Amino acid sequence: GMPVNYPTASTTILAVAASGIRTVVTPRVAAMARAQYGCSNATGMPLEDKGSVSTAYQHWKQRVAFGEIMGPALSLTQRALFVVSNITLALLEDSGWYFPDYSLASTLPWDAGAGCANLMAAVCAGEEYCGAAGQEGCTYAG
Repeated sequence: GMPVNYPTASTTILAVAASGIRTVVTPRVAAMARAQYGCSNATGMPLEDKGSVSTAYQHWKQRVAFGEIMGPALSLTQRALFVVSNITLALLEDSGWYFPDYSLASTLPWDAGAGCANLMAAVCAGEEYCGAAGQEGCTYAG
């Protein structure tokens, strides 16, 4: 069978930056975030810090995971945009409970290959998308 890679007591799951941003820093999540965003410095995937107790710190950061099933906001009118990305599958695998088939993951077009600026920023204008100075709103980067 497949090797079981359960997290140990010494496995770091969450890091909190000086800015207050909480980031899931498990090994596979970090690797998939680096690949998704083209950011070799990425240590993991940031969590949403806005919203209610059912949103804040329970979902990927909206500005870097728009349309991802683990993003904080899902709209029934945008159902076709929902994807389960390699990043979410990596979190499941890093939990030690699942062995996902990554070939079934969907491409997350939001910010794909955009580099480190948006992924690692503490805050952005509009909180949805960091692009050119003063740019705000939801726009797919691709």
